[in-house]
Amino acid sequence: MLARDEDILKAAEDWRREGRGVALATVVETWGSAPRPVGSNLVIDKDGNFLGFRAKIIAAIGAYLQVGMPAFTGNLGTLAGVYRTPASHVDVTAVFTHTQPVRPYRGNGRPEAGYIIERMVDLAADQLGIDPAELRRRNTIPSSAMPYKTSVTFTYDCGEFEKNLDMALDAADKRGFEARRAQSRKNGKLRGLGFSNTIERSAAAGLEGAEIRFDRSGTVTLFTGSVSQGQGHETTFAQLVSQRLFMRQPIVDIHKPPPVNPAKPKPRCSPDQLAFVYG
Repeated sequence: MLARDEDILKAAEDWRREGRGVALATVVETWGSAPRPVGSNLVIDKDGNFLGFRAKIIAAIGAYLQVGMPAFTGNLGTLAGVYRTPASHVDVTAVFTHTQPVRPYRGNGRPEAGYIIERMVDLAADQLGIDPAELRRRNTIPSSAMPYKTSVTFTYDCGEFEKNLDMALDAADKRGFEARRAQSRKNGKLRGLGFSNTIERSAAAGLEGAEIRFDRSGTVTLFTGSVSQGQGHETTFAQLVSQRLFMRQPIVDIHKPPPVNPAKPKPRCSPDQLAFVYG
């Protein structure tokens, strides 16, 4: 359920009057392949709990609106991040420009949305004097709450977000960071530490077909419209075919796109296809 702008700000004002203490972190940035002014607010109480989030985005879509172009709305759910923000409001205004029409180019709106919420958390941590990792931890959705319906579109069926955070901090040796920074300062250099808890949906459904052919040598040939760009489709699809066909010593050739395919597959190059195929 989305709260309106006035609902969030009114609640913040009420909490202030009640003495509950509310911090209002604000960021105004420009991002994206085209000019997209963004204004966003994150409302937080005195204990560092997220109360509300809002974002107003102006998306330049070019001279024409192309059919099925979801880049500026399809992944707004990423704005929720991995956090227990109870109320959110997102306003996107598409504007025509004299430039080329906008099409997805890797990420399709996910990186921008992830940047907004994570930047907001960093600004809030700085204003409140709370360690950025600790502020994230206080508001991270616990695994016990799954499945969890966020306040911006998505429902997470599973996730161990706090564990992921701990693993990342351990891998980065956060505890030893101050010593490394001091050593860098002695060497006349600056050292910083940054991290983010971005999340995105995967395995979006799409129209696609495949064809399997058998020859007398025992070789199985799989024709698929999914185009690999280093995601390992050849290995994954070969394993899938051999498992489903109970082949003890599989010889599987992968070809794409298929020369003849009655299913008329739609070529795709997303790594999401691996998750979608395997479920």
